[in-house]
Amino acid sequence: MPDETVPSVEVRLLGPVQLLVDGSALNIGGTKPRAVLGMLAVNRRRVVSSHALANGIWDGRPPRRFAPTLHVFVADIRKALRTAGADPAAVLRTITPGYQLELSDNCCDAARFESKRAAATAAAAAGDHAGALAHFDTALAQWSGDPLADLRGLGFADNFAAELADRRLNTVLSRVDAEIALGRAAESVGAMTTLAADHPVNEAVWRRLVTALYLAGRQAEALDACRRLRTNLAELEGLDPDPVSLALEQQVRRQQPLLPIELPRGRTTTAATQSAPRAVLRVSDGRTVEIDNGVRIGRQPDNDLVLDDARVSRHHARLVVREAGMLLVDLGSANGTYVNGTQIVTGTLVADGDTIRIGSTAMRIESLADE
Repeated sequence: MPDETVPSVEVRLLGPVQLLVDGSALNIGGTKPRAVLGMLAVNRRRVVSSHALANGIWDGRPPRRFAPTLHVFVADIRKALRTAGADPAAVLRTITPGYQLELSDNCCDAARFESKRAAATAAAAAGDHAGALAHFDTALAQWSGDPLADLRGLGFADNFAAELADRRLNTVLSRVDAEIALGRAAESVGAMTTLAADHPVNEAVWRRLVTALYLAGRQAEALDACRRLRTNLAELEGLDPDPVSLALEQQVRRQQPLLPIELPRGRTTTAATQSAPRAVLRVSDGRTVEIDNGVRIGRQPDNDLVLDDARVSRHHARLVVREAGMLLVDLGSANGTYVNGTQIVTGTLVADGDTIRIGSTAMRIESLADE
C-alpha cells in the first residue's frame, strides 16, 4: 500500500521566520515572501485580507497594483510546500478577501509558547510550583532568537516582536517566582543579575533580584541592588522607586519576612508609566477599562480587554502609555485597527475623545485627569 503519511508543516516566528516540512526548513525566497508567511502565521487559521498583507509587507506604502506581486509571493510559498511533499492548497488557502494559513497551534512556536505559558500560570495559581516551573521552561525553550528577526524594520514585525518580548520577560519573571517559591532563590541570582543589567529601570525585574539575593542570605548585596536601582531611576528617568520597591527595601533592611511579589497580569511595571495621566476606555458594550499602565486588546483571554469577535485577532492591538501620551499599536492584526474612522498602519498617538474601532466594537478614550 502507498505511504499516506501527511507531512508535518511548522512555522517558527520566535527567531527568523521559518517554514518547515517534516523538520526541514524550506527556502521560500526573500524578505517579502517571508513577511507574507509571518503575517499569515501570526493570524493563523484566520483570513488576512490582501490589503492588510500589502500594508504589512510594504510597511504602509504598497504599490497601486500590488495584487499580482502579492500573488507571486504566495505562489512561492506554495511551490516550496509542494516541492517538500506537503499539500499547498490545504496549508495556504485563498479565501475572499485574502489568504488563510491552516496551521494548528501545536505547529507554531509562538502558539506553543503561549500554551505552555498559560499552563504554567494555571499551575502556579493552584500552588503547583514545580509543575509551573516545568511549563515555564518548556515555554521559554520555544525561543531561538528575536521574534521575526529577519523582518525587523517592518512595522507589523516590530510591533509583534515588542509584544512577544514583553510576554517573554513576564514569563522569565514568573519562572523566578516559581523557583523562589520552591526554596531555590540562590539558583535565580545569576539569571536575574543579567536581566537587571539589561533592564536598568524595570522595577519588577530588580525586585526579583533583590528578593533572590535576600532569600539566598546575601542581605548586603540585596541592599546594594536597591541602591543601584535608585541610582538608575534617578539618572535615567528622573524618578524615585515606586512604593512597592521602597517597601521591599525596608523589609530587607529590617530583615523582615518578605511578602509575595505581585506582578500585574500580562504586563510589567516600569517607572516610565508612573506619572502618566489616568484615562479609561469606554467600550460600546458598557465596559470601562482603565489604561493607566496600558491595555492589550484581542480575542485571547489573556488580553486586558477581551473581544469575542471573529474579526478580532488573538492579540490585536495595544495601548501603550508614554510620557508623550498614549500610543495605539496594531499588532499585525488581520482586519486592522481604526482611529476616528481611519485605519492605522502600525501605531499612532491617541488622546481624550478619540474613538477606536476593532472589529465590531467601538471604544472611546476619556481622560480622568481632572477628576
